[in-house]
Amino acid sequence: MLPDFIVTGAMKCGTTSLHYYLDLHPEIFMSKQKELDFFIAERNWDRGIGWYESNFSSDSKVNGESSTSYSKYPSIRRVPHRMHSVVPKVKLIYVVRDPIERIISHYIHEYAQGREARLLDEALAIPKNNPYVDTSRYYLQLLQFLEFYNFDRILVITAEDLRDRRFSTLRKVFRFLNVDDQYHSEDFSRLLNRSAEKRRKNWMGHLTSKISVRHYTLHVTLPANSRRLYRFFTGTRIDPPTMSGGTKRNLIASLRPDVDSLRHLTGMAFDRWCL
Repeated sequence: MLPDFIVTGAMKCGTTSLHYYLDLHPEIFMSKQKELDFFIAERNWDRGIGWYESNFSSDSKVNGESSTSYSKYPSIRRVPHRMHSVVPKVKLIYVVRDPIERIISHYIHEYAQGREARLLDEALAIPKNNPYVDTSRYYLQLLQFLEFYNFDRILVITAEDLRDRRFSTLRKVFRFLNVDDQYHSEDFSRLLNRSAEKRRKNWMGHLTSKISVRHYTLHVTLPANSRRLYRFFTGTRIDPPTMSGGTKRNLIASLRPDVDSLRHLTGMAFDRWCL
């Protein structure tokens, strides 16, 4: 039993929420663990196809998984090659977001995890070969998959639409997956893993983040009031990072050719983006 579709990213574009919404649909089974990272050589590829298959259900019409590191080329390479060797007919869902906003959210995520200590401007001083920036080069990421999959097997949606036009966006996803597009859940109103809620982890945060309940880390499954207490005791407040005008102009200049190519490929306007 292998997946019928994969959410390939992008990181910090609402994929945790999308994974949750898709799993609510009675015809869809999402892997209990988000971020299986099976097609990444340095992570779980060596576990073998048997391990990968064990994450899915033969009782569901459609199976899926979400791994945002699949679209982090060139930091992570040959994902589409490995993927096509195992699931050549899989459908792909790729979520994109204003590239600058995504970069800032990515930076906050790394800072909260304790993997980033630089100021934002310092981390983005050189856009070329920068993992923050390359992950926002959505056309570049899609090109890696288009070597193996026709574009009609790829659905591109925006984080902005998933946030502001959630029900119509989910119907579009359901139609792409050939499941009932009229299904609705009250839990579709829930939004997970927002950067505004991020706090820099202390020792307790690092310990409890490893505790998983069903497909989500412990804090995601807690009631809203309990999640606020959890964040208070397991981390310290993060002040919103500031980006200088010069850094933003450099990023826009670096990213604009990629965004123009993305518009041409998809026919989408992305008219709420800053470039």
